[in-house]
Amino acid sequence: GESIITRNYSFTINNYHQCSTLKANQTSFVVIIETFIENFEQRQTIRDTYGLTILQNIANYRVFFLVGLTPKSDIQQKLEYENLMYEDIIQINVNEGFQNLTYKSINMLYWYIKYCSQAKMLFKTDDDIYLHTPNMISVFTGQDPNKNSLICHKNKSRKILRNLKEIHNFIKNIKDIHSPEITAQIQQKFNKYLISFELLPGKFFPEYCSGFGYSMNYHVASKLFQSSQLIPYIGIEDMFITGLSRQKANVDIEDNDHFRLKPLIHPIESRCIFETGRITSNELSIEEMKRMWSQVNSAGYYC
Repeated sequence: GESIITRNYSFTINNYHQCSTLKANQTSFVVIIETFIENFEQRQTIRDTYGLTILQNIANYRVFFLVGLTPKSDIQQKLEYENLMYEDIIQINVNEGFQNLTYKSINMLYWYIKYCSQAKMLFKTDDDIYLHTPNMISVFTGQDPNKNSLICHKNKSRKILRNLKEIHNFIKNIKDIHSPEITAQIQQKFNKYLISFELLPGKFFPEYCSGFGYSMNYHVASKLFQSSQLIPYIGIEDMFITGLSRQKANVDIEDNDHFRLKPLIHPIESRCIFETGRITSNELSIEEMKRMWSQVNSAGYYC
């Protein structure tokens, strides 16, 4: 984290009215998908699959897309048109960029607490993950609204990376590890994960959740938001929210086996794999997500 960003919470686009129609007498949740502003096609794919409006209404959940700011006026115009059509965009007053992903998630917590408390649970995910919403409803139904834990996939790797030498130890089986091209590629990919000792002493991060999908109730979201205001900003989103903020807020992690990226799911196998209760896919292309949706909803073969 380069600096602590001034933390003011305002939204250029806000569709909180969608939360007011959630039914109070059945399990309700909100899915907030952190997406890059230019990923128009990814958002549309989700609207055409697990985010279908009719499904949201039947199963009592809402899907929103959280984006940042762009300097490109044509992209902003396109986003505003998209929002007129679908009313499911939340745009925060922060520029897009890896180092600002943490800031996106702090805004997500603030938005949920302030504008969507009708939803009993919040689920955060990314725009390349397919969510099996019926399985999600099974996990959320009957949850204690005051439970003091995040539900997620607990990260196994917690070593704090200080320099590129340590990163090399993480990368097995790469020949030519010392060639300048390979070093440059590794540097580019991992530089954003390096953290100075001054910013965060110690050898290990606190236990934290994988950022592809984690969920919490309103009570936990409030605690995480409050503690996020009290610690120095670090640009590794999942670790900051579900590690540092969680630890400071004294919230537990419930490691749920149905939140996972592995094993990889090929669309053709997806119907059977989701029958085991799994909630999240691995990262998918747009085409794979469309194929997965049609496979999951194809009747006529047995697992």
